[in-house]
Amino acid sequence: MSKQYSAEFKEQAVKRVLAGESSAKVARDLGINVNSLYSWKSRYQKHPEQPFVGSGNLRDADAELRRLQKEVRDLKEENEFLK
Repeated sequence: MSKQYSAEFKEQAVKRVLAGESSAKVARDLGINVNSLYSWKSRYQKHPEQPFVGSGNLRDADAELRRLQKEVRDLKEENEFLK
């Protein structure tokens, strides 16, 4: 079972790397796997506004997309009923 780290912990670790510290040193200092740090850095760079959404949660844009898709399905069903 893998250890869970808070979004704040991950963000601080990534910011140290982005500030110039080596990934290996940051990982060693924090007692984490360097591959985890690389993964966190990648997610942070790809989605800086919400890099570490929790398990089962969606980024705001993904949640909005899901809501809109449901609305379209509901409207299609309503249109079929009215035909």
